Amino acid sequence: QIRTRPAASSQQPFPRALPLQRCRGTSALQAKTPRQRFPGPQLRSMSRFIARISVQLDYHPCTQFAGLHLALAKGLFAKRGLDVKLLPCSPVGGLEPELVTNLQRTFDKEDGGSKASVPHVAVGSVEQNVLVPAIARNVPCKAFATIFQKSVLALGALPGTPLKTVADLKGLTIAAHNDSQMELIQTLLSHGGVSATPREVRQVLRENKMELLLSGKVDAVQVYGLMEGLEILSLLGKQPSVTDLEDLAATIPGGFTLPLGYSQVLFSTADALTAEPVRAALAAFMEVHEEGWKLCETHKEAAAEAVLEARAVAGLNEDQDNKEWQLRSLEQTLPVVKGTASRIGVISPQVWQKAARAMTASGYASAPVSLSHSLDPHIWPDSASTGVTQTTAAGLDWGKYATEMIAEAKTRVAAFKMRADRLPCIAIVRVGSAEGGEKEAAACRAAGILLKLVEVNGEGTTFSDAHSAIAALNHNDSVDGIVLVKPVGFGLDAAALGGCIARDKDVQGESVEVGTARAAHAELSTQRFFQPSIYTDMDSSDINAALPLPPPWLIPGPAAAPAAVTAIVEVLERSGAWDAMAGKSIVVLGPNKSFSAPLASSLLPAGPLLTLADPSSSSSASTQLGALVKGAHLVLGCPTVGGNGLNGLNGLNGLN
Repeated sequence: QIRTRPAASSQQPFPRALPLQRCRGTSALQAKTPRQRFPGPQLRSMSRFIARISVQLDYHPCTQFAGLHLALAKGLFAKRGLDVKLLPCSPVGGLEPELVTNLQRTFDKEDGGSKASVPHVAVGSVEQNVLVPAIARNVPCKAFATIFQKSVLALGALPGTPLKTVADLKGLTIAAHNDSQMELIQTLLSHGGVSATPREVRQVLRENKMELLLSGKVDAVQVYGLMEGLEILSLLGKQPSVTDLEDLAATIPGGFTLPLGYSQVLFSTADALTAEPVRAALAAFMEVHEEGWKLCETHKEAAAEAVLEARAVAGLNEDQDNKEWQLRSLEQTLPVVKGTASRIGVISPQVWQKAARAMTASGYASAPVSLSHSLDPHIWPDSASTGVTQTTAAGLDWGKYATEMIAEAKTRVAAFKMRADRLPCIAIVRVGSAEGGEKEAAACRAAGILLKLVEVNGEGTTFSDAHSAIAALNHNDSVDGIVLVKPVGFGLDAAALGGCIARDKDVQGESVEVGTARAAHAELSTQRFFQPSIYTDMDSSDINAALPLPPPWLIPGPAAAPAAVTAIVEVLERSGAWDAMAGKSIVVLGPNKSFSAPLASSLLPAGPLLTLADPSSSSSASTQLGALVKGAHLVLGCPTVGGNGLNGLNGLNGLN
């Protein structure tokens, strides 16, 4: 059926045409009216929709999206006021985060996007091992739910080809269909040693890889274990060799693991996820998504027909385009969708971050990605829990987490050495002192990082002398990080010396190019990590004094927060305390503005009621400060030279 356009009306948009059923071997349109399998969704005027959601799929219509296809076919999204469209997959896989980011920017310009009265939001589906490296590259996206409860990425080979351990890959020609999967396989092989060296890892077109495998031109191909393993079986009539990449990684000697987390992660841009109407719409979207998958389990034939209909509209005509094949695929898919979570689509923060850390440690992701910058678990939380882990700061085993992080750093050092053919190196700079930096040096030694000690202690040392020493380290390609020991001697300005450190080598987060900072200040309010205000009961001048210019890690470029700040946030995330911080009162104390301000800024994404205060400030009356601290759920004292930021609190309003 083809609907004709109605008379022009300002009240009713152009209605969507009913899907045309593809004709196999006949004309483009069937002579007879195609059978409508399900009642179509009731057409609504745009004013009755609460949101428009465009979903960028990373693959063609198939059973991995059966919950979406069936929910659309039955009009379930429209009943909830959601105008949902599934966009065709990109011809180049692995770029979905960039596609969604650009799509959301287009929506924002054209119709207000996520900030419109009826928000228009772009959502994507992709593997976690594609999304996390993209976020590490500063693509501003964040996950909020998933379709599959595990990764289903695998290697497939013809029947009879051994494919159980990484050693079985030696001498094989392996094909993958996009850059991200190529890099994943190469990362796995780089840790497998000589015993796992294949003849070649070749990038091929997605539509050609099965033909190359069946013709013997390649020995193994990267596959989606659920669908493409079944495809090889249907083509040959014999069970192929298919092994999950996670299982292959587990066979590498030395305890190497490569958890990949989740497949078919649902994500949007970090900025869009801050809008409350968008969050509400996505929560409703996930409720319908869950209902669609539950219907798939109880109405399997209807689900198979919905998938076939979507494939027909997409113009696909393959061996799997029959109900029997789709039903077999659906049987394999449903257990991976359900998993062990209390709700379909829930992401465990612990599972997510374990995979993200492993991707960084193995070198697959170019930089560490924190939980708060990559996942929003509150849009679609686990209904079996309150979403809050009852952990107090006093009960945190900081030593345990430090040991874990040092062990992971050792793995990253080994991966770095394999790539760069050298150890990473940290330079510790002492100016006018023969002491200092011992803790940093001990941590580097524990992780296997090379140390370079630079002392600028000559009589009559000037600022120019110290600057020259730091500049030489900036230009030394074998030095990866610089630590400036404080205090500095000879009456030199420590903050000014810190500003001389190259931002991509700054361990303490001190370097700031003032001109760049001022030029970038106007743009920072739109950056995803920038928080324009800090809630405080103190005088606002305290905050202004703490942040006279944007800190360097908020300036576009290869800078990071101070390592100690990153470590504190990491411990809070690993322990579960991060999730308990939402709505809680947290006080960050300390006159060390270069540390307390970035720490406060890094804590803001957890959603606390945050106060940044200086115990030594004249504006901080003892009674007021004492009341603040006594009423706080968590107090963090920032380190000072010769103190811990809590000095001077004793005796305030009876506080000890």
